[in-house]
Amino acid sequence: MPMDRTALLAECTFVTGPSGGPGGQHANKVETQVTLRFAVGASQVLTPAQQEMVRRHLATRISQEDILQLHAREARSQRANKEVVQARFLRLIDQALTPPRPRKATRPSRAARERRLDAKKRRSEKKQWRRPPE
Repeated sequence: MPMDRTALLAECTFVTGPSGGPGGQHANKVETQVTLRFAVGASQVLTPAQQEMVRRHLATRISQEDILQLHAREARSQRANKEVVQARFLRLIDQALTPPRPRKATRPSRAARERRLDAKKRRSEKKQWRRPPE
């Protein structure tokens, strides 16, 4: 199901702050870090089932208040950091909403079975030698 990315981003709030690190006075007075906040439960774009998938997949990143919070401070400009955090957010949501592929059951090959039986036989012989003579 295609997701409306612009509507999803419209539900996000952005908070800026100083990014810290080296840079002296410039780093202290310029707010280049961007924090994206997304209230999972309050989303109108995601269905309740999709909200639950996001909660399950991103459980370690979602706060007690049901808010997903992401930071970007890599770039030197606020605009670039905002683009970075938006791309990261959309990628995480896409990953959370992509259902896992079902596992395809496979059988061991003939060579693998023979290797296993050969190793089993060798192990058995090794243990035979450890036994006291009769």
